[in-house]
Amino acid sequence: MKRRIFSIILCLLLIPGAMIFSACGESGYDLTDLYDDYIAIGDHYNNVNISNDGEIEFDYSVYTDSDGGHYLQDAISSQYPYVYLDTFYNNILENSLIFVSNYIDVISVDNLDASESERDALKASLDRFDEALGNTSSAVDELARIVRGNLMSGNITNQTCRAELKVVFDSYDELFSASFELNANVANIYFKYSVPASNTNISTIDISNFDALTVTNYLDGKSKSHISNLSFAYVEKFVAGGELSRQLTTPIGNQYPSLGEDYSAYLEEVNSIFDVPDASIGLNITQGANKQTFYNTAIRLYNLQTIMNNDLNMYLYACENLNYVSANVASNLDRQDATNKAIIDNYNIVLTEYTDTLVDIFEIMRRV
Repeated sequence: MKRRIFSIILCLLLIPGAMIFSACGESGYDLTDLYDDYIAIGDHYNNVNISNDGEIEFDYSVYTDSDGGHYLQDAISSQYPYVYLDTFYNNILENSLIFVSNYIDVISVDNLDASESERDALKASLDRFDEALGNTSSAVDELARIVRGNLMSGNITNQTCRAELKVVFDSYDELFSASFELNANVANIYFKYSVPASNTNISTIDISNFDALTVTNYLDGKSKSHISNLSFAYVEKFVAGGELSRQLTTPIGNQYPSLGEDYSAYLEEVNSIFDVPDASIGLNITQGANKQTFYNTAIRLYNLQTIMNNDLNMYLYACENLNYVSANVASNLDRQDATNKAIIDNYNIVLTEYTDTLVDIFEIMRRV
């Protein structure tokens, strides 16, 4: 079943720069508790760690056999189809949370004017993420129990083990969705209240008065938020509501399927914006020969941001009302499904253009 997409209202800040103005509130969730509450989630489950840097990981070394060997960790490191847990599912999870892990501490302060509803929405998404993570943690526990019971036979890829592995894979549908929701709410408060100047319309600034730092200072946050958005788009197009978990746990002869070109393209796009040049380079750009080129590219980035902000509700509505995985292979679609698919396809084109523009900006910065 296609996993629930979180509220469109909460998603208006999935892309940085969209603005919803609301009254400040004195009650509601206390943001100063946020970072500690997030880190504490790692203590809720025996097989989950959240580092002090905010990075989340599953710890499969907690499962040991009678000789002290780490049987599940070994399987995930080298044996198909277990390897997909790290090379696919956990990789997407890490990318989905990359903005959260880097910026959740920034908004865990008491001087941001986020409204009560925004702070409560953030806490609700944190609780949902905790619950989804717990469900995946429990599924991994059960997988470890079943795999250990089959160690003596030497066959941990039998149908019983693969069926339980599929349950683990399927649990990531909700975990991905909860991660995207948490990211959207963290990004909402960060871009709206911590760095409200991050989406300045560059075209309103004369080139003679343009300071490139007004762009470079916020590129790290925009890049990491965009990586999460690209992950959402990938999951929506190729994972949610589809048969991938069954395909990955069903051998064809003695071979398991590859993850395909779509996944390789997703990784390539993410990696192209992963390393963000130092923001201080903006000083040299302002005073250098590349100022005009950078200025023009920054305007293009702002314009694409505006398109994504304006079309976001329509895009999320289309995602919620279309199983894209099925629609993409259907021989024909009714008018509404065809419209929703076109909306998703067009939005993804703009996402890719945004990626390309970030790459262009980074290349200019590296040439300085």
